[in-house]
Amino acid sequence: PDEGSLRKRMELQQIFERQRERGGIIDPEAERNRFYISLNTVRNCSGVG
Repeated sequence: PDEGSLRKRMELQQIFERQRERGGIIDPEAERNRFYISLNTVRNCSGVG
């Protein structure tokens, strides 16, 4: 890549980082697990038998 495209890439990377720090970038993986509720329950087997 030439110097102009490298410079543009660096500028876009800085913009991306700034937006991510301010909450403007949505991370799909983090959002997927954000409100994860487990429906698994622990059974108490001490009274069985």
